[in-house]
Amino acid sequence: MAYNVQLDGVDDYAVVAGDSHIGLDLTNHFKISITFSPSDLSSSQKYLLSKAVDGGDAYSIIWEYTDNKVEFYSFKYTGDNPRTGSAITITDTNKHTISYEYDGAIFRGYLDGVEQFSLAKSFSLIATGGSTRPLYIARSSGSNYFKGNLYDTTILKNNVVVAEWLMDEGTGATLYDTSGNGNHATLYGGTWVDDGTGGTTTTHEGTATLNGLGTVTVSGNRETFANGSLLGQGSLTATIQRIVSGDVSLLGSGTLTADSSSNAVHLAEAILSGLGTLNTSGQRVTLANATFNGEGTLNAIAGNVTVITGEANLTGVSSIVAEGLRVVSGYSTMNGSGSITAEVTKEITGNASLFGQGTLTANPSMIYIVDAELIGTSTFEAIPGEKIELIGTMRLEGQQVLNVYLVGKQELNVNLKGLIH
Repeated sequence: MAYNVQLDGVDDYAVVAGDSHIGLDLTNHFKISITFSPSDLSSSQKYLLSKAVDGGDAYSIIWEYTDNKVEFYSFKYTGDNPRTGSAITITDTNKHTISYEYDGAIFRGYLDGVEQFSLAKSFSLIATGGSTRPLYIARSSGSNYFKGNLYDTTILKNNVVVAEWLMDEGTGATLYDTSGNGNHATLYGGTWVDDGTGGTTTTHEGTATLNGLGTVTVSGNRETFANGSLLGQGSLTATIQRIVSGDVSLLGSGTLTADSSSNAVHLAEAILSGLGTLNTSGQRVTLANATFNGEGTLNAIAGNVTVITGEANLTGVSSIVAEGLRVVSGYSTMNGSGSITAEVTKEITGNASLFGQGTLTANPSMIYIVDAELIGTSTFEAIPGEKIELIGTMRLEGQQVLNVYLVGKQELNVNLKGLIH
């Protein structure tokens, strides 16, 4: 089943709270894309998208202010008026994708991938107060509710995706942001609609190769990707319940991203070379026998996270970050400016080495460090709530700092003799 959300034009809309969004205050380098279908052509003065700031809207995508046209509108800007010349004509109720793109000098508009205008303009959107003001989907900051169906919306800032709502959840009152920034939108009203273009999505990829700008995208229940290679700027993206990846190689600027209310991501013997990223906003990430080369990042941010890295190598400016319940790192090596950071209940590192400017930081209830080496300008710092145990040997060489701050009722169990060299 392929879902989208249907809005009634009366009081249905979605909103990203102003005190929680990340990167939605645009200025002069951005791209906004929306896929939608209007219910009819008789509507008047409706909004597809609107970002509030102090005193008005910094940017909006408006529909039917001019008959059968989508326009880019800003109430708060400096320089040229971005609305002038921005009209994109739509004369039917079919599904269309419109895009507005500005690089600081040329403002472009697209309909279904075909350029509709290209204008030399100099303007900047004003973001004053935007960090505390919401972003509205299918309405303005006042009302002006859109009537029709929304399929997806994507916002890029400085060529980086800061929000992507696929709007295919099929149930519930949350439109999940798959960018990794957590810009989830709360849906008020609306009806989930199956457009009949697919069944419950299950994808099995065996011995698959995607060359160049390859993408595997699934919105469904499960994706299984085995013995696959993504070469160049390849990405494997899913807003699903589970991703299982075996013997996967992502070369170049490869990305494996999963965002769901209940995610499991399993990577076995995976290699991410170059600017590789594994992001998940879900319940679990399991990473075994993995190698991250270059500026690789493993991030897990969720309310109930388990991150397991076995025999993993992170080379270059690398990091393992978790804000959840547990981080387990076994036999891992991080070279360069590597860091392991956790604000969790427990972190366990076994036989781990951090070379160069490595940092191991934790603010948890309990930390276990086993046979760890921090070489170079390295820091081990713990500010726990209840207990720290250092088991085995830890060696710090060069300009290092070992800080242990006991707060409240704690125990510090350390065999000092031969422990810290």
